[in-house]
Amino acid sequence: MGSKLIIIDGMPGSGKTTSAQLVSDQLNNCGITNCCILEGQPNHPLFILDREFNVAEEHEADEFIRILQSKYRSFVQELLRASHEITIIESVFFQDTINTSFHGGMNRTNCVNSLIRYWKFSHHYNQL
Repeated sequence: MGSKLIIIDGMPGSGKTTSAQLVSDQLNNCGITNCCILEGQPNHPLFILDREFNVAEEHEADEFIRILQSKYRSFVQELLRASHEITIIESVFFQDTINTSFHGGMNRTNCVNSLIRYWKFSHHYNQL
């Protein structure tokens, strides 16, 4: 069946953790199985922790985008095999990707195109 996906993304301190936990609690109260993944958890599926990138360098920017897209694709494909009904993920994934890319000097067109690719990929899956 696969799990539907709720992404709670935003700036640090904006209430992502609180919101994710409240949604998970409400789903539990309704008897809906769910998995809540919070930013501070080890092995968060959408963070690259073992490497730094200089996204102003085109080849590093391309590698940064490639790795993030691969991690996101793997994460979403895992959801399709999940036994719980809903996955809630708290992350600065989209916001942080834009921030890191743009302020790191990545070409604006490449930054926008990478976000469009994320949307197109995830649009076909069970997002809520």
